[in-house]
Amino acid sequence: MSENNILTKEQLIAYNMQMLNRGEPNQWDFAGYNKHDFYRMADLADKKQLSDKQAHWIAAVLKKYTRTQLTEIAEVIDDTIEYYKACSAVPISLDTKVEVAGKNKLRVAILWQFNKKFAELLKQKKTSENCQLNWQSTQGAWIIRVTWENLKALISDFESVGLNCENLKSLKKPSR
Repeated sequence: MSENNILTKEQLIAYNMQMLNRGEPNQWDFAGYNKHDFYRMADLADKKQLSDKQAHWIAAVLKKYTRTQLTEIAEVIDDTIEYYKACSAVPISLDTKVEVAGKNKLRVAILWQFNKKFAELLKQKKTSENCQLNWQSTQGAWIIRVTWENLKALISDFESVGLNCENLKSLKKPSR
């Protein structure tokens, strides 16, 4: 991989702004980011400089649009993602693993990358009525806070859409 085959951080900022400037997604129109990406990428809109981690994140999201709206970067996006992932002190995991973000005697906080199937499942089951769900821009991931009583059902839901929950299965509720 040559540095000539990667997008600079300035180019990533410009492509992010280009996608954001196509408008907020309030209908299916194939212009700009989809709803989930729009709001997470809007958090980075005011950045004049990017960390390697942020550059990696933007490149990974832009890749989803290289077959439709960003065909001009299709040939360099994979090298760009790998480059910034390697440069990042703590690379972002874009796989399907679910992480524990914290816990107390009432709830457990679980962190994961966006998964469209799980988002649809949340809507369908109205799981979010029993949980607190938030986008964590600093982590580049979703975080859900669920009671210990609802954890087993949530694990089942995560696994039904292909997310890896092995580390949650052995999780113990703290005594205090």
